[in-house]
Amino acid sequence: MIYTYRRGNIFARAILYMVLAATATVLFLLYPPGAWGLLFLIVVYSYALLTLSPAFTHHSLTKDWLIIRHGLGVKIEIPLKEIESCGPYTGSHKKLRTGVYSPWRERTAYVIADPESPVILDLAEPIKLPALMWKEVDSIVLDVEQRDIFLKNLRNGIGSRD
Repeated sequence: MIYTYRRGNIFARAILYMVLAATATVLFLLYPPGAWGLLFLIVVYSYALLTLSPAFTHHSLTKDWLIIRHGLGVKIEIPLKEIESCGPYTGSHKKLRTGVYSPWRERTAYVIADPESPVILDLAEPIKLPALMWKEVDSIVLDVEQRDIFLKNLRNGIGSRD
């Protein structure tokens, strides 16, 4: 099964950044500032592409794996046998921000696109995540659009692994 994020804010931000990129392109065409201007355009267009990347975000639940994707560059694969427990996230919602991150003092990874309905996964053993510079984490907080259905299916997958 595939579980998605809410995408409303993502598209609104992407349109805003594309307007910024188009404006920068017009200014570059009217007043060519040289190599620095071209570098600026590359950075603006890359940033606009990165703002669109969460639109390609989804989670997949197979028979043996939970695959967490965030954008174009982050893919986290967790075997279901490594998930000890799962449930709704009850921590501070003020702490949640968009992106893939892990505060340096914590052993929790956050994969958030829209902090509306977060879920926490506790892992049986710590895993290293390349997306976080190979930091070891023992729990992951992620969000899905239909949290209750996701948790039900994930618990069924965890329960059937034995």
